[in-house]
Amino acid sequence: MNAEAQKKSLYRNLTIHFISSENRIPVDDASYDVIISIGGFSPSHIQADCIKDVVRLLKPGGIFWFSIRKSSGAEKYNKAVDEAIAELVSQKLCQSLILEEFDYYTYDSDEK
Repeated sequence: MNAEAQKKSLYRNLTIHFISSENRIPVDDASYDVIISIGGFSPSHIQADCIKDVVRLLKPGGIFWFSIRKSSGAEKYNKAVDEAIAELVSQKLCQSLILEEFDYYTYDSDEK
């Protein structure tokens, strides 16, 4: 998908980077107004301790919108996410504005 995005010139800057707590994201602080990650943060993908590095990239007043799956297999991970956010809030590095829980959903693919 990154190659397709490059062909279409969808991004001014396309950074391909393996995100981990030992591998700081190679982007300047306060570079983005909004960061969205859907399906990126999970026990088998981006770890909860990387949230601080993502928040570092936001301009003051910026928005970080992300989702995590609520399931019995992700309870430990979700607790780590909650703790990471609580630490950032206590350090006044961010505010947690909205926490919304949705039920898992499916749809009949024959209808779409």
